[in-house]
Amino acid sequence: MRRKILAYVREKYQIEPVYPWKMQPGYAVLCHRYTMKWFAMLMNVEGSRIGLTPLREYDVINLRVPESEVGILLRRRGFLPAYHMAAREWVTILLDGTVPMEELLEEIMPVIEQRKDRY
Repeated sequence: MRRKILAYVREKYQIEPVYPWKMQPGYAVLCHRYTMKWFAMLMNVEGSRIGLTPLREYDVINLRVPESEVGILLRRRGFLPAYHMAAREWVTILLDGTVPMEELLEEIMPVIEQRKDRY
């Protein structure tokens, strides 16, 4: 799913991932091209850090969303409170198939477009 998300963002928004941490080479940050503000981070996280099965690694995306949508999204399967980000504007989404790719691309990623002028 990670490759599909990165390809979608590259094609639709002409945004390339940034890999800012040498110690975490799989952590990809997506930033708005002009302001360089982050709107997403793809990473793999140990389960106990996000309230899931300990010692299991999960592929996730942290996505910046309007504050008014966080509570609504957290009621949905596969959406978790933001890991390592400000929980009022971010959610963590499992990339294990719990949230279908179509849903990620059709319902979640357009948030980027709605807010791109603010970034």
